[in-house]
Amino acid sequence: MNWPQSFIKPKYLSLTYLLSLFLTLFFLSCEINYDGDERLLVTGRILNENNLPIPNQDVEFWIYKGSGAGGDDDLISLTATDNNGQFLMLIPSPNNEDGFELKISDPDTIYQHKILHRILDKNFTNYEYNIGDIVLYQHHVITNAYITFNKTTVNTSLMDVKFKGDADYLVWINEPETYYGDYEPTLAHDYYKNVPLNSTLTITYTIRDNSTETLSTHEATVTINNENLEYIINY
Repeated sequence: MNWPQSFIKPKYLSLTYLLSLFLTLFFLSCEINYDGDERLLVTGRILNENNLPIPNQDVEFWIYKGSGAGGDDDLISLTATDNNGQFLMLIPSPNNEDGFELKISDPDTIYQHKILHRILDKNFTNYEYNIGDIVLYQHHVITNAYITFNKTTVNTSLMDVKFKGDADYLVWINEPETYYGDYEPTLAHDYYKNVPLNSTLTITYTIRDNSTETLSTHEATVTINNENLEYIINY
């Protein structure tokens, strides 16, 4: 593994380093419980839309338990990418968490912010989670696409929707747990997506025929060559 040189041999105690150290020492006083000896390793690389590394990018790692007003979350690590766009965080291992979240913010506001949500224990192998490459787009190359699913028959239900090629700031590492009723799932029919200009957005969706209780999978390909695109899918 090629670890960031700033982690292996820091030249000075930066503010980011001191904050990260403080967070590691402070975690014992939080509602979330931690293993005092066990550590988790989180690594990754941040690139722009041209596959070039983005240095000095702020990266935060959060741990959360519950949600809403009764939930609790801890900022457990804070670092920045090196000249190769790589980052590495060594964190205390929680033992009663619901999940993890990685947040990326651009101090110069050139690139979009991004959140990698619902990272779970199962994503770690031998106490390590290598997120891989994370692409941040510059603001001026992002536009909006409005995708609407229009129900045209009574006996059909929209069961699943997935997008490939979007540039959304929120990325679900693991799908949210969704309750489905007897027939109609709790899925939105209108989607607002951030997408790169001059690209292709692929939409995969599943339709249920309630009269026969059968599922069918469909795919739509949308070319993004203008701003504020509106696209309707009838089902």
